[in-house]
Amino acid sequence: MSPTTPIKIWGRGNSANVKKALWTAEEVGVAYESIPAGGAYGRNDEIVAIGNPNGLVPTIQDGDFVLWESAAVVRYLGQKYGQAPFFPDDAQARASADKWLEWSPTLFKELFPAFFGLVRTPEDKRDPAAITASVAATAALIAKVVEPTLARQDYFSGAQFGFGDIALGALAYLWFEAIQERPALPGWDAWYARVSARPAFKKVIAVGLS
Repeated sequence: MSPTTPIKIWGRGNSANVKKALWTAEEVGVAYESIPAGGAYGRNDEIVAIGNPNGLVPTIQDGDFVLWESAAVVRYLGQKYGQAPFFPDDAQARASADKWLEWSPTLFKELFPAFFGLVRTPEDKRDPAAITASVAATAALIAKVVEPTLARQDYFSGAQFGFGDIALGALAYLWFEAIQERPALPGWDAWYARVSARPAFKKVIAVGLS
């Protein structure tokens, strides 16, 4: 069911968390208005005023309903506006995909030092040892947790692309774009080739790093 008016998605389009909301909206085909906010755009006081006391992005408005936290937004949009296979009807299939939204911060914790060092830190102030350690730890985590799953199935959501791929897809963009010297990870690399070819990915995820 489509909303009578477009939903509003507050947040800067180069934020990995905001990208999750935008990507989900694109995949489920819901009409939306993207409102730049957060970071250099500011407007955090406006976000508080509409009903998010944190004043952070992404925040969405669907009529009178206001929701924040990127994982919750992905689930909400998937459940309300999506359909199987993107958002499965079966409880076990849905939970199997959902666990990757919950796990994605674990991967980001390992990846962040390398991302911050390579993208947000001037070259003369970088800590090469910290970056190298972050890349190694991220690769080890992917090899341990991700590779066994992608050896059995093409997507984190199962046999087909779904909401379980959204959070890790947004993080994978950071990995592949920011880190030029990285180890080969066959399942992860092949999965990224599939998701990054999606039109919605190209439109709202592959828009640069900052």
